[in-house]
Amino acid sequence: MKTVLIVSIMIICTLTGSYFSGRLKQKCIFLKDISYMLEELRLLIEFESAEVGEIIQRLLKNKRLSELGFIRDIAERIAVGSDFGSLWESAVEMQHYDFLSSEEKEFIKDIGRKLGKSDINGQINAIKFEKNELENMIRTADDDYCRKAKLYRSLGVLCGAFIAIMFI
Repeated sequence: MKTVLIVSIMIICTLTGSYFSGRLKQKCIFLKDISYMLEELRLLIEFESAEVGEIIQRLLKNKRLSELGFIRDIAERIAVGSDFGSLWESAVEMQHYDFLSSEEKEFIKDIGRKLGKSDINGQINAIKFEKNELENMIRTADDDYCRKAKLYRSLGVLCGAFIAIMFI
Protein backbone atom coordinates (compact mmCIF):
# COMPACT_ATOMS: atom_id res chain seq x y z
CA MET A 1 0.00 0.00 0.00
CA LYS A 2 2.76 2.41 1.00
CA THR A 3 4.75 1.60 -2.15
CA VAL A 4 1.75 2.28 -4.37
CA LEU A 5 1.25 5.65 -2.68
CA ILE A 6 4.91 6.59 -3.10
CA VAL A 7 4.94 5.58 -6.77
CA SER A 8 1.68 7.47 -7.35
CA ILE A 9 3.08 10.64 -5.80
CA MET A 10 6.26 10.36 -7.86
CA ILE A 11 4.22 9.95 -11.05
CA ILE A 12 1.96 12.90 -10.20
CA CYS A 13 4.94 15.17 -9.51
CA THR A 14 6.66 14.09 -12.73
CA LEU A 15 3.49 14.66 -14.75
CA THR A 16 3.04 18.08 -13.19
CA GLY A 17 6.53 19.11 -14.26
CA SER A 18 5.89 17.78 -17.76
CA TYR A 19 2.56 19.64 -17.90
CA PHE A 20 4.18 23.02 -17.17
CA SER A 21 7.00 22.28 -19.61
CA GLY A 22 4.40 21.38 -22.24
CA ARG A 23 2.57 24.65 -21.73
CA LEU A 24 5.76 26.56 -22.54
CA LYS A 25 6.23 24.52 -25.72
CA GLN A 26 2.56 25.01 -26.65
CA LYS A 27 2.97 28.78 -26.31
CA CYS A 28 5.99 28.78 -28.63
CA ILE A 29 4.16 26.77 -31.29
CA PHE A 30 1.02 28.89 -31.00
CA LEU A 31 2.88 32.19 -31.35
CA LYS A 32 4.77 30.87 -34.38
CA ASP A 33 1.42 29.87 -35.93
CA ILE A 34 0.15 33.40 -35.31
CA SER A 35 3.26 34.76 -37.05
CA TYR A 36 2.55 32.48 -40.01
CA MET A 37 -1.07 33.68 -39.97
CA LEU A 38 0.06 37.33 -40.09
CA GLU A 39 2.15 36.60 -43.16
CA GLU A 40 -0.82 34.89 -44.80
CA LEU A 41 -3.00 37.89 -43.93
CA ARG A 42 -0.48 40.25 -45.48
CA LEU A 43 -0.32 38.23 -48.69
CA LEU A 44 -4.11 37.95 -48.98
CA ILE A 45 -4.59 41.66 -48.44
CA GLU A 46 -1.64 42.89 -50.50
CA PHE A 47 -1.92 40.67 -53.57
CA GLU A 48 -5.58 39.65 -53.63
CA SER A 49 -7.26 42.61 -51.92
CA ALA A 50 -9.25 40.04 -49.95
CA GLU A 51 -11.97 41.20 -47.57
CA VAL A 52 -12.33 39.87 -44.04
CA GLY A 53 -14.93 37.20 -44.84
CA GLU A 54 -12.81 35.80 -47.65
CA ILE A 55 -9.68 36.01 -45.51
CA ILE A 56 -11.24 33.90 -42.75
CA GLN A 57 -12.42 31.28 -45.24
CA ARG A 58 -8.93 31.08 -46.76
CA LEU A 59 -7.27 30.84 -43.34
CA LEU A 60 -9.68 28.08 -42.37
CA LYS A 61 -8.68 26.06 -45.46
CA ASN A 62 -5.00 26.35 -44.54
CA LYS A 63 -4.05 23.12 -42.74
CA ARG A 64 -1.59 24.77 -40.37
CA LEU A 65 -4.00 27.55 -39.40
CA SER A 66 -7.11 25.39 -39.14
CA GLU A 67 -5.66 24.26 -35.80
CA LEU A 68 -6.25 27.75 -34.39
CA GLY A 69 -9.65 27.31 -32.81
CA PHE A 70 -10.62 30.96 -32.87
CA ILE A 71 -10.48 31.02 -36.69
CA ARG A 72 -13.05 28.19 -36.79
CA ASP A 73 -15.27 30.12 -34.38
CA ILE A 74 -15.09 33.26 -36.51
CA ALA A 75 -15.86 31.31 -39.70
CA GLU A 76 -18.95 29.79 -38.06
CA ARG A 77 -20.27 33.13 -36.81
CA ILE A 78 -19.21 35.54 -39.55
CA ALA A 79 -22.49 35.12 -41.45
CA VAL A 80 -24.32 36.71 -38.52
CA GLY A 81 -23.00 40.06 -39.76
CA SER A 82 -21.72 41.60 -36.57
CA ASP A 83 -18.59 43.75 -36.35
CA PHE A 84 -15.55 41.72 -37.44
CA GLY A 85 -13.29 43.12 -34.72
CA SER A 86 -15.81 42.11 -32.04
CA LEU A 87 -16.22 38.68 -33.61
CA TRP A 88 -12.46 38.14 -33.61
CA GLU A 89 -12.13 39.37 -30.03
CA SER A 90 -14.92 37.17 -28.67
CA ALA A 91 -13.63 34.15 -30.63
CA VAL A 92 -10.17 34.54 -29.06
CA GLU A 93 -11.77 35.01 -25.65
CA MET A 94 -13.93 31.87 -26.04
CA GLN A 95 -10.87 29.73 -26.63
CA HIS A 96 -9.15 28.89 -23.38
CA TYR A 97 -5.56 29.65 -24.19
CA ASP A 98 -4.31 29.17 -20.64
CA PHE A 99 -0.71 29.07 -21.79
CA LEU A 100 -0.87 32.70 -23.02
CA SER A 101 -0.40 35.75 -20.83
CA SER A 102 -3.11 38.41 -20.81
CA GLU A 103 -0.77 40.66 -22.82
CA GLU A 104 -0.39 37.99 -25.51
CA LYS A 105 -4.15 37.40 -25.66
CA GLU A 106 -4.72 41.13 -25.99
CA PHE A 107 -2.17 41.25 -28.79
CA ILE A 108 -4.04 38.54 -30.72
CA LYS A 109 -7.35 40.34 -30.18
CA ASP A 110 -5.78 43.54 -31.47
CA ILE A 111 -4.90 41.87 -34.78
CA GLY A 112 -8.58 41.32 -35.53
CA ARG A 113 -9.53 44.82 -34.47
CA LYS A 114 -7.26 46.24 -37.19
CA LEU A 115 -8.39 44.03 -40.07
CA GLY A 116 -10.71 45.70 -42.52
CA LYS A 117 -10.53 49.06 -40.75
CA SER A 118 -8.36 50.91 -43.25
CA ASP A 119 -7.16 50.81 -46.84
CA ILE A 120 -4.83 48.09 -48.11
CA ASN A 121 -1.62 50.00 -47.30
CA GLY A 122 -2.85 50.80 -43.80
CA GLN A 123 -3.67 47.17 -43.13
CA ILE A 124 -0.34 45.98 -44.52
CA ASN A 125 1.56 48.46 -42.36
CA ALA A 126 -0.45 47.40 -39.30
CA ILE A 127 0.34 43.74 -40.00
CA LYS A 128 4.06 44.49 -40.42
CA PHE A 129 4.04 46.36 -37.10
CA GLU A 130 2.21 43.48 -35.38
CA LYS A 131 4.65 40.98 -36.88
CA ASN A 132 7.63 42.88 -35.47
CA GLU A 133 6.04 42.96 -32.04
CA LEU A 134 5.20 39.27 -32.31
CA GLU A 135 8.81 38.42 -33.13
CA ASN A 136 9.80 39.82 -29.72
CA MET A 137 7.11 37.70 -28.04
CA ILE A 138 8.31 34.59 -29.86
CA ARG A 139 11.91 35.28 -28.86
CA THR A 140 10.85 35.66 -25.21
CA ALA A 141 8.74 32.49 -25.34
CA ASP A 142 11.60 30.52 -26.89
CA ASP A 143 14.00 31.81 -24.22
CA ASP A 144 11.52 30.85 -21.48
CA TYR A 145 11.16 27.40 -22.96
CA CYS A 146 14.93 26.91 -23.17
CA ARG A 147 15.48 28.12 -19.60
CA LYS A 148 12.45 26.72 -17.78
CA ALA A 149 11.21 23.57 -19.52
CA LYS A 150 14.02 21.32 -18.32
CA LEU A 151 13.80 22.91 -14.88
CA TYR A 152 10.07 22.11 -14.61
CA ARG A 153 10.61 18.50 -15.65
CA SER A 154 13.56 18.10 -13.27
CA LEU A 155 11.71 19.70 -10.37
CA GLY A 156 8.79 17.36 -10.92
CA VAL A 157 11.04 14.32 -10.68
CA LEU A 158 13.01 15.71 -7.73
CA CYS A 159 9.86 16.70 -5.87
CA GLY A 160 8.45 13.22 -6.35
CA ALA A 161 11.68 11.65 -5.13
CA PHE A 162 11.80 13.96 -2.10
CA ILE A 163 8.24 13.11 -1.11
CA ALA A 164 8.97 9.42 -1.57
CA ILE A 165 11.97 9.69 0.73
CA MET A 166 9.83 11.50 3.31
CA PHE A 167 7.36 8.60 3.33
CA ILE A 168 10.13 6.03 3.76
